[in-house]
Order: sequence, then structure tokens, then C-alpha cells
Amino acid sequence: MMPDMHSRVFPIFLVVVLACLSVSLIGCGNTTSTTTTTSTTTTTPSAPKKPCLCLFDVDRTLTGKQDQAGSKCPQNEVQNGVHDTAYGVGSLTLSEFALAVSKSECAACYLGTITAGEASGPNSEERKVLHSHLAVMLGMLPSTEWSRWPSVTAPLVVACPDRIKQNAVPGILAWYGKQNILVNDEDVHFFDDRDDNIEAFRNTSYNARQISCGSRDRGMGGVIGFCGAALHEVVLTKGVSKCDSSLVV
Repeated sequence: MMPDMHSRVFPIFLVVVLACLSVSLIGCGNTTSTTTTTSTTTTTPSAPKKPCLCLFDVDRTLTGKQDQAGSKCPQNEVQNGVHDTAYGVGSLTLSEFALAVSKSECAACYLGTITAGEASGPNSEERKVLHSHLAVMLGMLPSTEWSRWPSVTAPLVVACPDRIKQNAVPGILAWYGKQNILVNDEDVHFFDDRDDNIEAFRNTSYNARQISCGSRDRGMGGVIGFCGAALHEVVLTKGVSKCDSSLVV
């Protein structure tokens, strides 16, 4: 007797099913099977950093001696056609730091100035150039206004005499406070080329650091800087730090 159709088909079907199961990762016939694995990584957000404020002297801090770049101050840059009236007259020359604010530790801080000079006066090209180089980080210098001591109405302060610059800081903090930017006293960092201006911060809650330590203006008795602030000098260290006399040249 001839076996019926069912008895002949069933073994073939069973073989095919077993073959498909053994190659399930490749697939059966022309059908491709893929397996997707989803992994979930849980991260704990870090606590936001406290706001900080960096304040700078202008003359021989943001600037170097007029027209001096090249071999004497190789990282400085002369701003041709822009006058600088501090300690004489010449072409505004920016220090290494002023040219690279975004690469410094202060790039993450709010900014301002406290200078004894006038930055060449209201509406001067010097003030425009200085502002453009400071305001390179979005929102970290939210003002174009310059205020004249003792009326501190903006974070860019001029005409504040040497040795009392620390007295301008509360006004700058108050201005930022009105913008809902609250900076603690211990997170304020001031930079200046003059020893006496740094020393005046010693009995405050602020931090102060002398710069232009490796280049001093011998024509002015070494009291002021020559090339201005170097990039590596602008760091957010705590306390009051003055130049090591062995490093001053």
C-alpha cells in the first residue's frame, strides 16, 4: 500500500523546523533575524559650580608697554591706530592674557575691571578694543558701560586710585546681583601688576594675584609690569599672591 501524503510530508517538515531552530541567528531561508540590545546608563548630575568673578587692572595687566611686542614681549600684539595714554602715549598693545581670555581659567567666570587709569577716556577706541577682548564668552560680561569711581554703576570701573581698588569690589558685586548673578566674596579674583594693589586685598575676603612677574618696567623702577599679564599667571588660586622676588626681572 502506498503511504499517504501526510506520512511523507511530516518528516520533511520536522527536519526543516529543526534546521531553522539551529540557525536562528542567521535565519531560515531568506529571512534575516536581528537582535537589538538596549543598555541604560544612569548618571548622577554633578553639582553646579559656584559663580566666580575675575577683575582686572588695565594698564600693564590687560595691556603691555605701548608698541612693545616682538623680542621683548613676543606674545603681545600692537593694535595699530589705537592710542593708549597710560604712562605716556603710544599704540595700544594687548598682553598675552588679553588676547586669550577664552583659554584662561577666568573664561568660566564673570568679568570686570578696576583700574586707576582712564583707559584713554570715554568712547575711546582703547575701551572698545578692551571690551571686545574681554567679552568673548557669551554672557560673562553683560555690559558695555564703563563707570568712573566712586560711582560704580557697571562692572568696568576706571579712575579708582591705587591701594583702594578693593573698595570698588562691593559695587561690582552689587551690580551683578541686580542681574540675578550672586557671587560670594571668596569667589572674587583680582589681578594687577602692582605689588601695593595686591597687598591692599590682604585683609579682605577676596583673592588677589600679582601678574607680569617675569617682565617689569625698569624705566619705572620695576614698580609696574612691562608685558602685562601672561596667560599662565591668570589662575583661580585662593588668597593673596605676590611675585616671588627671585622671578621678577
